[in-house]
Amino acid sequence: FRLRVEKTINTMQTGLFLAAFSAVLIYVVSRLFVLPHYSRFAFVIAGLALFGTVIYCAFNQVKKEEAVQQLDRYSSHNLLLTAFSIGNNHSSIASSIIEEAELTVTTAFEGFKKREKKYLNGKMLTSFVLCCAILVVLNLFPSEAQLEAASVVQEQEIVDEVKKEFEDLIKKEKLPEVKKELVDLLQDLEAAETSAETLKELVKKQ
Repeated sequence: FRLRVEKTINTMQTGLFLAAFSAVLIYVVSRLFVLPHYSRFAFVIAGLALFGTVIYCAFNQVKKEEAVQQLDRYSSHNLLLTAFSIGNNHSSIASSIIEEAELTVTTAFEGFKKREKKYLNGKMLTSFVLCCAILVVLNLFPSEAQLEAASVVQEQEIVDEVKKEFEDLIKKEKLPEVKKELVDLLQDLEAAETSAETLKELVKKQ
């Protein structure tokens, strides 16, 4: 259990770094190409990286061999590893080794408990903080491609809002001729690619 906790904490620190690094990569790409909703995309990718790390920690149990190796560091002459590798061998020599290992395992475990714990992964934590700092800087100073992406998102929101209003008007309209005109206009709006074209179609229909 102690090994699992230590390993999980270290793995989660690596996961935090991977999440932040993934977000940085998305931001870097968005500075070169027009990528609408790039910040949302970066958030999703970072979230998936963290989720994947949690799943990995949940299923990546500490194996018995790994636990024995860690414990064997606090026994002499690789006694515990030797006893573990013997397995079901019932020879007199094997039995003697196993008995001796059983006598020393308590002492080895006490040494294992007193060892210096490595809960903090300096490299991963430093890299995580560095990635976070880079993200802050990238957010404060957007590139032309990012500004254009934000403009594309705003235009699409305007177009969607206008379309929704006309869909509501079509539902409420009772006169067939007016309803047909509204349906035709909605089709023209759906063909428009920008908010400027949408407004142009509106003026034309009016």
